[in-house]
Amino acid sequence: MKKKSVILFSVSAALFVLFAVFTLITAVCDKAVVAYAENIEAELGFASVNQAIFTALGQNELWYELTEFLGVIALGVVAVFALLGLYQLITRKQLFAVDREILLLAVFYALVAFFYVFFEAVVINYRPILVDGALEASYPSSHAMLACSVFLSAPFAARHLVESRALRFAVCGLGTLLAVFTAVGRLLAGVHWLTDIIGALLLSATLVTLYVAALALLDEKAPRKHHHRHSHS
Repeated sequence: MKKKSVILFSVSAALFVLFAVFTLITAVCDKAVVAYAENIEAELGFASVNQAIFTALGQNELWYELTEFLGVIALGVVAVFALLGLYQLITRKQLFAVDREILLLAVFYALVAFFYVFFEAVVINYRPILVDGALEASYPSSHAMLACSVFLSAPFAARHLVESRALRFAVCGLGTLLAVFTAVGRLLAGVHWLTDIIGALLLSATLVTLYVAALALLDEKAPRKHHHRHSHS
């Protein structure tokens, strides 16, 4: 029987291949020119489907503001874990005395940041709307990718901090709900194409699964020691 970490690493690799293939198809299939304004136009992949969904949904300012707020919450979650890691580093005086979940989370956040910057430079599609009168990279939705990565990884990063199984389940459910709201909300807001959201979900799923796989590998090699409270008579 394969170890849990091997299965998770395999799933992460499969998701990344799926993301890469989807990205390639999005970049080359069903290309059409979108006219944004006078003298401003750009090619769009999967144009038929993307334009049909955008036309059907339109733009919604309420969803835009809500997803912007959820993005701020996601950055707040990052800040909380960063401060917790810094506190542990200061009090424990050794880098590798910091909880494994938080150390791996730093690497995970670095990967998220890398892809965030990478797809700002490597443009697959542009947004369906102009931003301050200019074209802006749209694929994958960096906002949805960041929020989904942060919200879905948080329950695993905090697993050792929450003893109650019911509370852990609630945290996991809340993280999933916030991730879904952000991804769907960016589409309903009209600031991304459908393929931007699909790409963001595939990439964030790849990264979160990779993070969970790394945690599973560490657990297999060096199981966490559980400290039980002693009751006093």
